[in-house]
Amino acid sequence: MSGFTSIFGSSSSANADASAAAPAPAVNLNSAQIKKQIQDQIAQELAVANATELVNCTKQCMEKYMHAWNTVSRSYISRIQQASAEGL
Repeated sequence: MSGFTSIFGSSSSANADASAAAPAPAVNLNSAQIKKQIQDQIAQELAVANATELVNCTKQCMEKYMHAWNTVSRSYISRIQQASAEGL
């Protein structure tokens, strides 16, 4: 049970307090490294997600443009054929 009391800071031993304080900078450094790695990983995942979204958006835009181009092209060809048939 004394292990639990020292974890929560209620230990009366000065040596336990000194030894608990010694690894704290290493833990903080390790925590900072872990935090940085997680942030870098999230940033990388967001960059990939943003690039994927941009590619999908560009693809959809291109498909809509091609559809509109084909519609206009068919209409234009139809008008030219009508004008040609009428002799204008």
